[in-house]
Amino acid sequence: MEDDQLIILIKKYLDGTATPEETDKVEQWYGLQKDDTALFYKGDPERIKESSDRSLQNVLHTIAQQTSSSHNPVVLQTAARSFPRWIAAAASILIFSIAGFFAYNNMQGRSTVKYQEITAANGQVIHVTLSDHTSIWLNACSKLKYPVAMTNQNREVYLEGEAYFEVKHDPSKPFLVHTPGLTTAVLGTAFSVTAYQHKTTRSVIVIRGKVQVSHQKTILGLLTPNRKVDYDTANGKSHLSTVNAASAMSWKDGKLQFENLDMLEITARLNRWYGYSFKFNNLKFKDQAYTASFDNKIPLDRLLEVMKAISKVSYKIDNTSKTVTFLGTGSTQ
Repeated sequence: MEDDQLIILIKKYLDGTATPEETDKVEQWYGLQKDDTALFYKGDPERIKESSDRSLQNVLHTIAQQTSSSHNPVVLQTAARSFPRWIAAAASILIFSIAGFFAYNNMQGRSTVKYQEITAANGQVIHVTLSDHTSIWLNACSKLKYPVAMTNQNREVYLEGEAYFEVKHDPSKPFLVHTPGLTTAVLGTAFSVTAYQHKTTRSVIVIRGKVQVSHQKTILGLLTPNRKVDYDTANGKSHLSTVNAASAMSWKDGKLQFENLDMLEITARLNRWYGYSFKFNNLKFKDQAYTASFDNKIPLDRLLEVMKAISKVSYKIDNTSKTVTFLGTGSTQ
């Protein structure tokens, strides 16, 4: 049976104008429904199926109740033919759901979203422009999955690592950035998202416009320029703060810029850029905070010499194992 014909038959069924043969066809269709062929409910197959079954059962239950109260016991099929007009209100959701079901199926048949995936290696920043003219800079050791063509109602990308976004404004299609634990939603703005897989903290910083950040159904914050939200996936706690957004996003312009960052965070960024691991001879040095800015083309040994002058701490570098070990406690030694 064609989709359009079935919709017409179902409407006739609920209006009470279906012939016995047409009524049988509708009821047979319900009986043949499989678990993976369900009515439309926001694209969620399980909830679609539940909604479909619930709608039909509500209709049949209403019929049964009316039949019982009138002391006129009849089988459900006969009741559906005899009393269709009293069930129209109870079944109105059914018509909506069926129309949605076919719209969903047709949409799925017409368009399968194709994704592209890019990865930025150590010491690499990749710039990509999406089909909707959104620009994205992907920082070192990061991965981005995005649609080849933005054909969905929502523009959605998936990020592991760090990226800076300049989203093309489109009020009819929100732009969503999915990371493990967080969803960032915008209409058109500039912001960065940090969500490295080995770290429990997820961060969003806004440089222009407004950004809504959520964990599942909980909104963590509506961010404006120079505002930041940190969310810890380990304990579920979030923290809002004010930052220098331009400084935090300077990596996209070729800078290694650290503003009042502790050495643990600084070395994590150096690791992603140079591919060297860092060790501390004295663990207290990890908590020392520094502010510095470098061109990202500076050789690591030159950068370490500058850091040595700033922090008053020596280091040794092993280029074979690609390891740097800091000696001492730094400026407080």
